[in-house]
Amino acid sequence: NYLTITIFGYAADPTMFAFFPLFPIIIRILSLNLFLNPIIVGLLFSFFVSIATAVLFFRIIKEEFSGQIAFRALLCLLLFPMSYYLFAFYTESLFLFLSLCVFYFLKKQRLILASIFVLLASLTKIFGVLLFSLIILEAIAIFRNERKIKFAVLLAPLGLLSYMIYNWMRFGDLFLMIKSQTSTRFARDISFLSPITQVVESYKKVVEGPSKLYDSNFVYPVILMEIGYALLALFILFI
Repeated sequence: NYLTITIFGYAADPTMFAFFPLFPIIIRILSLNLFLNPIIVGLLFSFFVSIATAVLFFRIIKEEFSGQIAFRALLCLLLFPMSYYLFAFYTESLFLFLSLCVFYFLKKQRLILASIFVLLASLTKIFGVLLFSLIILEAIAIFRNERKIKFAVLLAPLGLLSYMIYNWMRFGDLFLMIKSQTSTRFARDISFLSPITQVVESYKKVVEGPSKLYDSNFVYPVILMEIGYALLALFILFI
């Protein structure tokens, strides 16, 4: 999907708006407008961003706790079975890096830089919206302590707003990037009950077993792996 957007843009397929634009834009630029192979460029970009992410991740935790804890945390991140996503032609490494930058600059009380990285994160994945709350809380804390209004917070939502406006200009719908998730292509439930319904659906797929509708024999084993890793993560959090 991201490769398609990199090469052809959003074209005329509204479901493509489910995939946010920053990663394809960066690959398009770094590939010199597709002069270089965009797949190789994308994989190299994810690799180097993952290295930068690891360094920043280690530094943040070391400053807060210790070098030993930072090393263990980084080891857990890189050895986690799904960490290969960080090195794929995908947005995970970029989004994690931008999110860590938000935490890092908030800790350094650099609200403008933190807001800029929230802007970029919200152009990478829809979950970037959740980072807005950090900026707002920091601005409230500054106002309480210094009685100063930090207008830098207004930068944070500009990324998502610009993408929404682009959605509206192309297809006349500000929320197309959310609504496209409910299309027959993805068939995802988008509502306040989504977290509950998604968990229920996941367990139903496990109980029902392999389906003739799956386009590969690997689909059901992957479903089992996803459930297994989710339970493992919950167990680790518990202990």
